[in-house]
Amino acid sequence: MKAVRLPKKPDSVVNALRDAILSGEIECGAELTQTGLAESLGVSRMPVREALLALEYQGLAERLSNQHLRVAEIDRSFFEDAFALGAELERRIIESRRSDFRELAEEMDFHRTAYRLTENRFLSRILETVAETYIAYAVRCPGYDTEAGLSDLQRVCVGNDTKTVLKAYFDRLTDVIMEARKK
Repeated sequence: MKAVRLPKKPDSVVNALRDAILSGEIECGAELTQTGLAESLGVSRMPVREALLALEYQGLAERLSNQHLRVAEIDRSFFEDAFALGAELERRIIESRRSDFRELAEEMDFHRTAYRLTENRFLSRILETVAETYIAYAVRCPGYDTEAGLSDLQRVCVGNDTKTVLKAYFDRLTDVIMEARKK
């Protein structure tokens, strides 16, 4: 595995590994070892251990029977499933608290508002993971149209066919991630 660049800030190990997995730089099925990653990143094993736990929680890594981890199988259906869950959870909170979404000027603010307003802590954590792991990555992908994304979310805020608009929005996120993974 080639070295992954690591900016110096908190959560940088998990962020660097997450982005490398989502981009396809670290391939599906690749075994993730603490020692190898620590050497590659130039850090001790402790932040790598913590990052691997986070990646497992985020669904990007899976534990093997020997307690090692490998990169999960990540394909179009992986993102479609994650985004379908996110869309359903967001739709439920939007339809019950639409007025809380009307003054948002940035795309990620919309998603953060949704998971913060979710009263069920378990569902809130799921929605936070979808937003901060997958949506945040998608909106940073080259070629992503932030104006179109924000426009869709603004339409959702005023009540225009929430389910259909969210599906189209999340389909666009899936497309941009899959396109970025080809490069």
